[in-house]
Amino acid sequence: MHCTVIIPAYRPPEQLPTFLNSLQEKGFSDIILIDDGSGEDYRHIFQSVETDSVTILYHSSNQGKGEALKTGFRHCLRRNDQPDIIITADCDGQHQIDDILKLFYTIKTDSQTVFLGIRSFHVNTPLRSRIGNQTAAGILRLFYGINLGDTQTGLRAFPGTLLPRLANIPGKRYEYETNVLIDMAKNREHIKTVEIQTIYKEHNAGSHYRPIRDSLRVTAAMLPHFRRKQ
Repeated sequence: MHCTVIIPAYRPPEQLPTFLNSLQEKGFSDIILIDDGSGEDYRHIFQSVETDSVTILYHSSNQGKGEALKTGFRHCLRRNDQPDIIITADCDGQHQIDDILKLFYTIKTDSQTVFLGIRSFHVNTPLRSRIGNQTAAGILRLFYGINLGDTQTGLRAFPGTLLPRLANIPGKRYEYETNVLIDMAKNREHIKTVEIQTIYKEHNAGSHYRPIRDSLRVTAAMLPHFRRKQ
């Protein structure tokens, strides 16, 4: 099965080439990396990883994680050879190669289902991660019947047939990932979870999630869906 891995990247860590090399060594030969306006200081990282297996797409300015993901989805739609499976992953080292493989092998056996790589949250989880997840999880559970402990996970696997929808779901930043969950629930897509490792390097210092501003953005994005539901 043709699998495309889509990775949005804004000011990625120096370890990104190692991560991409490991993906290729495990057999992932179609990787789309989106430089979401990282700037000249990071250009060398992107230039160093471009291979026959890694396509780099560039945003001239930072447009947000959601828009970067949709740039990757739209690129897939323009190609003649569209993927059977799409996996999205973050670039900051939180997703282990073994977990990406786990998600890939799982969706291969159930190719009509959306799979989410779910982390376990505990007392040592960085505050910025707890805030974003607790806010979204409470609203999704209360208003939409979506019961997920990890709503902001970036490790997701989708059937390729969902590409047109994924490319057009609204949202430019972190609210996009919440909108995807709502869209999947409204359209009665099967959603299952796969437990993955919980890794925060330097207390998640590499994350670009802004706890207050982005949590408010996620919450505001959910309200129009709720009003239409009423």
